[in-house]
Amino acid sequence: MLKALFLLVLLYLSFFLKGQSQINSIIGDSSWYYYSGSWPNGDEDENQRITVHLKYVLKRLKSKNNPASSNRQRILSILEEYIKQQKFPKNTQYTERRPCFIDDNGTICAVGYLI
Repeated sequence: MLKALFLLVLLYLSFFLKGQSQINSIIGDSSWYYYSGSWPNGDEDENQRITVHLKYVLKRLKSKNNPASSNRQRILSILEEYIKQQKFPKNTQYTERRPCFIDDNGTICAVGYLI
């Protein structure tokens, strides 16, 4: 559980600190490429980009050869539910793509949701 949470926090913070246009500064847009076979061109719906990214992260976390602890499975189930809801925060403070922990409407990001 802690490793999964740490990974999500690391991914969130690394993107925030670098402020890149990719969905994530560590794995870039490989999630988009994995599911669509092409790189994003910037016209994609933001919710769709986040959904694809989180599904990819979830798939990778589930594929790890870690012991299947009940707590880890519970956290992954919580992340899966978050993805299904597709209620992601919208950052209105910046013009470029930047993650937002909690938006102006109180919507929280995946990391905040897991915490």
